[in-house]
This record gives sequence, C-alpha cells and structure tokens, in this order.
Amino acid sequence: MKRLTLIRHAKSSWKHEGLRDFERPLNRRGWCDAPLMAERFAASGEIPTLIITSYATRALTTARIFALHLDIPIAKLQLNDKVYEASAEDLLELVRSTPDYVTHLCIVGHNPGLNGLVALLGVGSVDNIPTTGIVALTLETDVWSEAGEASATMNYSDSPKQPGTH
Repeated sequence: MKRLTLIRHAKSSWKHEGLRDFERPLNRRGWCDAPLMAERFAASGEIPTLIITSYATRALTTARIFALHLDIPIAKLQLNDKVYEASAEDLLELVRSTPDYVTHLCIVGHNPGLNGLVALLGVGSVDNIPTTGIVALTLETDVWSEAGEASATMNYSDSPKQPGTH
C-alpha cells in the first residue's frame, strides 16, 4: 500500500498588481493557516518519504512550512515545474513515475489539478480542496506505476476551517 497526501498551497496575496500569478506570495491568512495545518499533519505521525512541490512562490512557501514542522530538511523538497498548472492526468503521471522506495508521497500544488486527481483516483468528487487543505489517500498498490482510476481510498481530508479531527 502506498500513501499519497495532497496539499493545496496556502492562501495567497493579490495585493501586488505587478506580480505574475506564479510569483504571488502568501497573504496574512496563508501565513497563519500553513503552520496550523502543518502541525495537524505532523500530529498524525505520517511523515512523507518525499515532498514534491510546485515552483510557484505560494506552493513552495507552503511546502517549506510543512517541511519545517515535519522535521524534513528543506533541501529534500523536490521542486517540479510540472506541478504548476498541472492537469489531473499530469499529476497522475507524476505519481506513477515516483520511485517505489517512496512509501508516502506528498504533493503540494494547485487546483483544479489536485481536485481532478482525487476524482481520477476514484475517491469521488471533491468539490474543492480549500487553500491549505489536505487530502490523505491510500493507494491499493505497492507500485506507484499502477496508480490509476479507482485505485485509492480516502483516509481523511482536513482544512483550516475544520476542527482538525482525523
């Protein structure tokens, strides 16, 4: 069994008009929610073997906050330029290409790709993974390349507005 955790980046700022979407930083709420959710995730005891993150500023900052709270060296984050604006199918290919020594993969990315990946894996429709939302899945395989439709079950989902009971 493989574990897959999807984390949507924390809330970002639209305050700086000259910035490209890719460069938008976290806003105040994002800076509050990311450590909160990282602590909740750390409390679950499920430490990812690998964290892959989008290069976008808001996703990379979120991933760094999670790494800090999970005691994962930031140098071990894997930045992947394919995560930004990725479709569900692109993300599935990323999952399928993960080395099998990785038992727990975490992807920090963006919607609608993350929502689509949850649906594609057969967990059911997720209306919207909110900013700093977490979806934890178990894949019914020991080989990442076999991930596909109807291959996952949801362990839990969590977000800053939920009480945090998983």
